[in-house]
This record gives sequence, structure tokens and C-alpha cells, in this order.
Amino acid sequence: MRINASDYTVIPLGVQTDGNVTEVAFDLTPLIEQAGDGEAVVFHMRPTEKYAYPCLSVRVDNTLVWVISSSDTAISGNGSVKVVLKNGDKIINTLTKATVIAKTFSADEEVPEPYEAWVNQVIQAAADATDAKEELESSTFELDPLTGILYWVREVKDNE
Repeated sequence: MRINASDYTVIPLGVQTDGNVTEVAFDLTPLIEQAGDGEAVVFHMRPTEKYAYPCLSVRVDNTLVWVISSSDTAISGNGSVKVVLKNGDKIINTLTKATVIAKTFSADEEVPEPYEAWVNQVIQAAADATDAKEELESSTFELDPLTGILYWVREVKDNE
């Protein structure tokens, strides 16, 4: 289930580890109008923890969607989420909201690391970039002498 953060003063993330809320959408338009556009990142501070961590998120136009993982809801109680809009190393705007996670009767004893989903996203992006680099390096380019257009000639492998 996707919820819109702007509809809530305190964002309800559901019951501890139940996976009911799967996405929280943040409208970046007000932040962009105030300070300009940039890279948007979601940070979550789980209940009882002292530090926030970067979360798995996807940006589509002016909407940033936080993809909730089981580690995000592993601890019940009150926490917070911050959306940071930055340009290079400079933070240009932020939005902070409170979060709440209800306690479940069957919570696991072991709490997963909060940043696992984000790290997996970074690892996949690095692998995709490496694959693209290797494909580009093994490609051939041909210049059309009549038009001056440079064409990328890609060799198609049997398994494609």
C-alpha cells in the first residue's frame, strides 16, 4: 500500500514487520520551488535508535518514493523520516516528519540492519554500471562519412 506523506502529520508505517505500508510518497514540489532542484534522499531514524540511515527510494519527476523494507519497520514506536534535497555537497532544503510503528505480538528477537536494502540498491547500480562500461568498451563505432553521424555497432550474442 502506498501512502502520501503530505496527508499525515505523523506517518503511520503500520504494524512492526507486517509489510502493510510498502511505500511512502513525498511530493518534492514545495522543496524545489523554495530552493531549486537537486538530488533527493530519504533518511529514517528508527524508534530507540540514535542515528538516521539512508533508505531505498526511487524518484519519479517531483515525487520521491520511499520503498519500505522489513528492517525499516523492525522496531516499534516513534521515529522520524527526513527528506534531504541537495545539490552537490550543499543541502538546499529538507522536510522532516514523525513516523510511528505499532507493536506486533510476534516480532523477531533479532533486528535486521537498517541499511541493507539501500546497500543492495547501491551494489546493483555498481554492477549495472560495470556491465554498461564493459559493453561500451567492447563495442565498435562507425562514422557515416556522408552525414557525419557516429553509429554504435553492437554485437548481438547468441543468448540475447
